[in-house]
Amino acid sequence: TKIEKGTVGNKTICADISPTKYTITYNLDGGTNNPSNVEYFTVNDLPLSLEKPSKKYYTFDGWYANSSFSGNSITEITEANNIVLYASYVYGSEGLSYTEYDTHVEVTKYSGTEAYVVIPDFYNKKLVTAIGNEAFKDCTFLKDIELPPCYMTSIGKNAFSGCTSLTSITIPDSVTEIGNYAFKNCTSLTSIVIPNSVTSIGSGAFYNCTSLTSVTIGNSVTEIGSFAFVSCTSLENVFYLGTIEQWCNISFAYTNSNLSSNPLYNTAKLYISETLVTDLVIPNTVTSIGEAAFIGCTSLTSVTIPSSVTSIGNWAFARCSSLESITVDNINTTYCSIDGVLYSRDGKTLYQYPAGKTDTSFVIPSTIKTIGASAFHGSTSLECVTIPSSVTKISALAFSDCTSLTKAIFYVTSGWYCTGWGTLPETDPTSFALSNQSTAATYLTSSHVDWTWWRG
Repeated sequence: TKIEKGTVGNKTICADISPTKYTITYNLDGGTNNPSNVEYFTVNDLPLSLEKPSKKYYTFDGWYANSSFSGNSITEITEANNIVLYASYVYGSEGLSYTEYDTHVEVTKYSGTEAYVVIPDFYNKKLVTAIGNEAFKDCTFLKDIELPPCYMTSIGKNAFSGCTSLTSITIPDSVTEIGNYAFKNCTSLTSIVIPNSVTSIGSGAFYNCTSLTSVTIGNSVTEIGSFAFVSCTSLENVFYLGTIEQWCNISFAYTNSNLSSNPLYNTAKLYISETLVTDLVIPNTVTSIGEAAFIGCTSLTSVTIPSSVTSIGNWAFARCSSLESITVDNINTTYCSIDGVLYSRDGKTLYQYPAGKTDTSFVIPSTIKTIGASAFHGSTSLECVTIPSSVTKISALAFSDCTSLTKAIFYVTSGWYCTGWGTLPETDPTSFALSNQSTAATYLTSSHVDWTWWRG
């Protein structure tokens, strides 16, 4: 504005003084800025708070004045200057909570909503070594998670329980323990690889993982807790990375009559060192075959047991639907086989009638005193069984899932009593109508199948 020469009269002149605008340049390193962070400001805006940007799979670590991230981080702008800011991140998803110890860190909670989560190797310069109990429990939106590849040692109880959308997780080969119910109700999980570093799998670890079709178990696993694979109804293949000898020595826990600690229980095929187990020859280095070792194995067609084996646990070969014969070395002093059926060497106990035998009737030898637990379990071709007067004990589940059995011929039809699974005999006999062959079969296969029967 100017006043022309010769202009007369009073004039009022107003000064328009606008504050200087300063710029903020954000270097986001692939991240997305917070919309609350402005690009321009004036002195009147000071102090100006800075909000966190976001970057997928990373946690924001602060704004810095230089690309080397030296000095203190900047949380607000207090001076009127043009400013350049650099966003610093650490690998690992936002929303993770930690508990710090002297030398390590445990993930204790996830409060985010991302479908894919990354756990960092370090937090505050300490190793992240564990997923804590219930850390991701009921995170139903979680689909995939990346764990630190080298330092994690344990996955806690119920760590991922109820993560119904979880489809994939890679367990690092540093993990030694999988806690109880760690993956319970992960109904979208289709496969799991348990590495060689793991020594124990907790009770109910994969309880009700109904989409699980494949399980790989490392060669260091020595113990699998009860119910570990219960209701894994889609499980088809079990891959074991060790030897037959190691598999025979795994301790499969059980509670009452539930034997689902062994993934084979779900009628799955077994592969040992990538070879499908069909005609199983137990090596002569094996002295003991653990309880429920091969229960439910659908690929097993025959078993050969050497003279070295002195102990075979209950249910070791039960429910093997394709198993047609068990052969025992003639010089074995503990066991023997006759027509493919497994007996004690003294002929007093019938341990296992192969479930894949196609005979429709079977007469138990007159030397037998005890019918072992699950001895005929899953023998679906069997229609009639004859039980001689020598038999005084029929163990629990002996005729479970014998769906075609309609006749049970007892030579002695009175004096029998039974008790609930795992309990001591009661003092008073229970009355049975065993003279009726059809009723006797119903008792053996259905109404009293979980009980142990005694006589004498």
